Amino acid sequence: MVEGDDIAAGANGGCADGRSACADDPPMRSAMRELHGQVGDPRFWGGMAAVVAILAVAGPFGTGDDLGPAALLAYWGVIALATYIPCLAVSVYSAAWLRRVRAPRLAAHAVGAVAGGVAVSAIVLAVNAPV
Repeated sequence: MVEGDDIAAGANGGCADGRSACADDPPMRSAMRELHGQVGDPRFWGGMAAVVAILAVAGPFGTGDDLGPAALLAYWGVIALATYIPCLAVSVYSAAWLRRVRAPRLAAHAVGAVAGGVAVSAIVLAVNAPV
């Protein structure tokens, strides 16, 4: 155990204070720690439910015209979960890998955000592909 290693101590997160022990974490470990911390938090699920409810009521992108209330909730629930978790994993993994190879923090997080956006786009296109 590295001194101050939050994962060994059972805490979530860490790394925000820039300690070198976190910078040396393998990228997958960083991504899994972040993902585990978020999906294990009841606030995450409350926030996700609120976002799904707002999207179902608003019916953006024509979904409100094409789907009934139950279908809207199901559609936006699937889209929200199917995109958030992979986006988080891809963006954190990408940023952690770039930080490990000593890329500047801003560049690493910018590339991570773009990588997450590409993952989201691919998932939404796949879900909405004609059968």
